[in-house]
Amino acid sequence: MRRLLLPLVILFAASFAACSYSTDFVVVNESNQPIEVIYRIRRFANEPLAVDPQPAKISASQIQTRDRTAWRKLPAAEFQLNQETRTVTVHVLPNEALAVTSMFHYIGDSDPNDITNWRLDEITVSGVSGSMTFTGDASRKSFKYVSRVLYTLTYK
Repeated sequence: MRRLLLPLVILFAASFAACSYSTDFVVVNESNQPIEVIYRIRRFANEPLAVDPQPAKISASQIQTRDRTAWRKLPAAEFQLNQETRTVTVHVLPNEALAVTSMFHYIGDSDPNDITNWRLDEITVSGVSGSMTFTGDASRKSFKYVSRVLYTLTYK
């Protein structure tokens, strides 16, 4: 029995890892000019006041890669953070993509947990073609399904 225990534990753990995924929410700049992305991170009860954002960029042609090392986490000099308002401001170059948040096992409107745990209160994308602002539920719904692991908000 003991000889079977370890292989069963490994098989059990592997079965959970195989089904595990996170969904990225990415702003894509398809215009030929830089854009500004401002998003406000929601504060949940019992969460610290301070925000530790993890914005990251990649070439827009590579957004479907699941290789996390391909994404470049932005150093503090490349984005502005206002701790008081919990807003992050980032400039995104043409044909560049910005990851603003991710959610574990995101399903969408059919899952009340996804609605409740959405991380953004508001997102604004501005450029030479105008500005788009989405608040509350609209901030989540502004991202369009690409795949189970990727939703995008595209500025053209």
